[in-house]
Amino acid sequence: MTMELDLPDSHESDIVSYTTIRAKWAMDGARTVDEAIIKLYNYIDYLRRLKEDGWELSDAVEDDYGTLEKRG
Repeated sequence: MTMELDLPDSHESDIVSYTTIRAKWAMDGARTVDEAIIKLYNYIDYLRRLKEDGWELSDAVEDDYGTLEKRG
């Protein structure tokens, strides 16, 4: 889920979007260590794409939940 907050009299660069990431199920379905490794690499690629798109953690990951924010 992504939501945007647009405050009155704000500039476009002040708009902040939020989304949540979780890693709890990153290896679900793996039946071998090799499958688990592949699933984790896929999750790493997903996180890299988020970062390249401008998403950053807004705070530390706690209890498996991480909140990302993107400005602009």
